[in-house]
Amino acid sequence: MEKGGLRVRFDRELVMSHIAHIPPEFTLHARSPERSLVFGGNAINFSAVGSPPNWSDLTSGRRPGTFDAYCNFLRLTQSFNMAQLTAGHSVEPMDIESPVRHLDATMAMIALTDKIFRIYSLGRQRVLDVLEMVRILFGVDESE
Repeated sequence: MEKGGLRVRFDRELVMSHIAHIPPEFTLHARSPERSLVFGGNAINFSAVGSPPNWSDLTSGRRPGTFDAYCNFLRLTQSFNMAQLTAGHSVEPMDIESPVRHLDATMAMIALTDKIFRIYSLGRQRVLDVLEMVRILFGVDESE
């Protein structure tokens, strides 16, 4: 960590030694097997946008993200074949309190799309919460 700063810099050799263990290809599994995706190699995957605080349309213009808008964007992502995965919150559901937003948003992702979705790393507990939801979704034992 830089003295007096908030930036952490890793030793180059440490980073390169970990990169050496990354497989050239791997598969992320979706709830529907036909939506699972290969990453690496020659694969190119496209996702929907993630986390803008606002959204707009031609009728009403720009406005803050809401849970209702978020769910509608998930439905759009599910219907478009060029968006192969969701990238977190397609619009931030600002009308849900921050401490529980990840729970409601993840539940909506599970209910409204069968595509791969990514979780946010906004603190240890939120990541653990969503990993638990994914574990239950896929029927994975806690020991796995």
